[in-house]
Amino acid sequence: MNNEDVSIGDIFNIVKKRLFIVVAVTAVFIGLGVVFALSKPNVYQSQVLLSPASNPSGGSAGLSGQIGGLAALAGVQLGGGAADKSLLHIERFKSRVFLTKFIAAHDLKKKLYAVQNYSWESNKLVYDPEKLAQLEQGNPDFVSLNRVFELFIEDNFKLELDSKTGLIKLAVLHQSPNVAKEITDLLVKDINQEIRQEEIIDANKSIDYLETALENTNVLETKKMFYQLIEQQHRTKMLASVKKEYAFKVIDPAIVPERKYGPNRALIVVIFALLGGVLATGGVIVFGLRAMNNQEQK
Repeated sequence: MNNEDVSIGDIFNIVKKRLFIVVAVTAVFIGLGVVFALSKPNVYQSQVLLSPASNPSGGSAGLSGQIGGLAALAGVQLGGGAADKSLLHIERFKSRVFLTKFIAAHDLKKKLYAVQNYSWESNKLVYDPEKLAQLEQGNPDFVSLNRVFELFIEDNFKLELDSKTGLIKLAVLHQSPNVAKEITDLLVKDINQEIRQEEIIDANKSIDYLETALENTNVLETKKMFYQLIEQQHRTKMLASVKKEYAFKVIDPAIVPERKYGPNRALIVVIFALLGGVLATGGVIVFGLRAMNNQEQK
């Protein structure tokens, strides 16, 4: 039988005669889909809405045109760079350097890699013994901090910048709703703390440089500008020292989620059902056409 001789009616009759096979295979796939969906633990998402904090430079616009080069040499930011600084802070938020240090500092390797499920009754995490063993040094399948970071970025961490509003959404996914909120809060706290400390260190270095340069000049106008730059750096130090939300301000804080984020078990079962139906129908049609072709040849 040639392909041109096969009609839609022939295909329909083939499927109709073997409909029980299609139904049976689809039912098996539905069963597999149910088992697979039930084997996946619930995942919860805790989200916080952030705004890049505004830290004014203190009226240094007039200075930028006069001694911009000197200020840059001293590491002094003379306004106009707030947007760039915010983008830099966002990139730092999801950087390997910050997140690996964060995971290690809070001993999160077990919670991010080895959790199998979460028990609502005991409010405790259930760990996978095999994955726990992989976190121990000397294991042939040892999972490094760098690998945990990669899995965290892929599966548990979401950072989105709204280009229209400039607001940032940070979300953490975890099998435990409490852990999801805990990690979200710690991330915001730690990134602000790290940037605060860095700003203070940079301000101190700038002050040291400017004070040295001030001692080496006798020009009154230049001294005046040096004093203004030093004042600006002391203002930066003060803000960084007292302002906890220095880089990112919390607009809508994270809460313990009450509803699961995933998995969508109904969708998983539907996908398995469609896959089973398509495979079964395709197989029935192929074998049916071969049978018809063999009969005609005889």
